[in-house]
Amino acid sequence: MTVNVAAIIFSLIFIGGLLVGGIFLQIFLSKKESVWLGLVLPVITFLFSLVTISLMVLQTTIVTTGETVTEWIDGTAVTEEITEAPPAASGQNANASAAVSGIIVTFLYLNIPTVILLVIYLACRGKQKKLRELEKMSAQDLE
Repeated sequence: MTVNVAAIIFSLIFIGGLLVGGIFLQIFLSKKESVWLGLVLPVITFLFSLVTISLMVLQTTIVTTGETVTEWIDGTAVTEEITEAPPAASGQNANASAAVSGIIVTFLYLNIPTVILLVIYLACRGKQKKLRELEKMSAQDLE
C-alpha cells in the first residue's frame, strides 16, 4: 500500500481553507445588522448533527428489530421477519447502554462546530453592542 503524500497535503490544505473560509463567513454574517444572518451557520451545523443522530438511531433500531430468519421446513424455505425485539438477555442491556452513550458522544462531538460558531456570533454581537452604546454616549455628549 502506497501513500500519496501530495494528495494528503492537498486534502489538508483544502479542508483548512474550508474551515478558515467558514470562520470568516461566520464573522461577516455576524457583523451584519440582521440578528438572524449570524445564526444561519450554527443552525445548519445543529441540524446536520440532528440528522446524523437520527440516522444512527434508525440504523440501530433496524439492526436490532429488522432481522430476517430463513428456515428450511420439508425442503422449502420459510422466511420470517422479526418485527419485535427479542426478550432482553443479559448482554443486551450493556449493548443498549453502549449505543446510547455512543449516540450522546457523537452528538456532542458533532456540535463542536455549532458551539464555536455561536461563540463567534456572540463575540461579534457583543462588540457591535458596545460600539452602538459608545456612539449613543458620544451623541449625548455633543448635545
